[in-house]
Amino acid sequence: MMSRYRYVFCLLIIFVILIETMGISSAKSSNTSTPSKQMVQLLTDIRNYSKSRKNNFIMLGNGASSLLAKYPQLFNTLDGLMVESMFYGGGMKENVMTSKTDTNYHKQLLKLPLQRKFPVFNLDYCHSAAKIRDAYQKANALGIVESVSSRWELDIPYGMKLTESPKICYNLRNVKSFLVMLNPGRYSTVKKYIDALAATKQDMLIIDLYFGGTPLTKQQVQRLKKRSDGKRRIVLAYMSVGEAETYRPYWKKSWNKNPPTWLSKVNSDWGSYRVKYWTPQWKSILYGSSGSYLDMIMAASFDGVFIDTIDTYSYFEN
Repeated sequence: MMSRYRYVFCLLIIFVILIETMGISSAKSSNTSTPSKQMVQLLTDIRNYSKSRKNNFIMLGNGASSLLAKYPQLFNTLDGLMVESMFYGGGMKENVMTSKTDTNYHKQLLKLPLQRKFPVFNLDYCHSAAKIRDAYQKANALGIVESVSSRWELDIPYGMKLTESPKICYNLRNVKSFLVMLNPGRYSTVKKYIDALAATKQDMLIIDLYFGGTPLTKQQVQRLKKRSDGKRRIVLAYMSVGEAETYRPYWKKSWNKNPPTWLSKVNSDWGSYRVKYWTPQWKSILYGSSGSYLDMIMAASFDGVFIDTIDTYSYFEN
């Protein structure tokens, strides 16, 4: 009889162990992180890190509207959204009206942010006066802050006659006009570049941290924080979180032949490499030390960061 009880007891123990093992396995499965969740986590980490150093540091997300629709907690992480080619320039075709399908797709994704009075910005690409007026009218009707560039390269100041914000700009909700100028290559010296930017009237500038491989200084950025009329404006620095750019100081020549495991395939549109942005190696390039990208932006006294290539998550999910 005792041996029988021992037998039954052993079976029960085995059964309990199996159940617990299955539960652990199920928990691991349910907690598996998807590329979209990993991107949300990265943005959250950047937010927490930046706020620990500068509480009012701004984060403007480009290509984040579809992610925001899926993860509403990003309303507490990002301070605003940027979209591109909502009305003109779709399919990377300059001065061509974006298809109704793509425009309606943007409108659908932006319904909730606009309902919540979340700052939304759109950058179109066209150069004819009639199309520029049309883009501004359509954006204004939706409550979106519009800007239009005539060049994909974003290498020259641009803008139609501006209605300047009556307020001093310290946050995105006050911005009524903005300029994106990411490529300073047309300027022979940093002085000429800074002079050209300082002469603009927009409420917000989105520029690159670097000129000719050298980061802008705190003094240069402070100068840009004043519009040509002397009023305060916002200055944001560009930072790509989903792709590595071969012309950046962090890029090592050895990666061309022997890329690290966290580098993925090249984006043929721009020549940059998609990255496994959830890896510690890439995160350490982005933030966490005096030589990391975000820390250098903060050291140069930028008001915040313009975060690009957020939509890289869709590449890994597909």
